[in-house]
Order: sequence, then C-alpha cells, then structure tokens
Amino acid sequence: MLQSIGKDLPAGTTTTLFTVPDGYMAIVQMIRVVNGSGGSHSFSMDWHNGTTITVHPTSTLSSSSVYNFGADNEKLVMHEGDYLSFTTSNTSDFTAIATMDITRTEKTPYNL
Repeated sequence: MLQSIGKDLPAGTTTTLFTVPDGYMAIVQMIRVVNGSGGSHSFSMDWHNGTTITVHPTSTLSSSSVYNFGADNEKLVMHEGDYLSFTTSNTSDFTAIATMDITRTEKTPYNL
C-alpha cells in the first residue's frame, strides 16, 4: 500500500522521518527535500539498518531549492526497524516528504 509522510526538519538537529514497523518492509520510491529558507543551507540523509549508510552526503541547497531522490527511478528497500534520518544545518528551514510502498512480510528477509 502506498503511503506518504512529511515532516518539518528542525534547524541544527537530526530528525527521523520514518521507521519501518515490525512485520513490514518499505520500498521508498520518492523523497523530496525542500529548502524553504531565505538562504543556502545544508542537509544530509542517512539510512539506518543496523549500521548507518549515507544516502545523500552533506550538501547545500540554495533558497527555495528542491532535492529529489527517486527522480531517476532509484528505489530503497527497507526492512522492519530500518529508518531514515536527516541532519540539517543551523538556521535552516527544510521539509521532507517521502512516498513508499509498505507491505507486510511473512519471512525473514534475505541479507546479502
């Protein structure tokens, strides 16, 4: 089932956008990060799956700019307990929106 979630990302903090519930998996299809402030600010995005994997390294978005994950048909498969977090610079004004396909799992996922 497709679901979307959106959150404000407070300045100078790390914010969890979404955690996959127990018994589910999520295929992230789109993430949009918007800089709504009047200046250039930086953010980073990490996937936590027992370790921390940088999905988008710290980079700067100019005022009113948008970063899109999934624009080139990228996907991110997340399993129960995995979560996405964003770290923002001081005085920033970011929002993030994600759309994902969430399904119930019956089996333990195969780990590479």
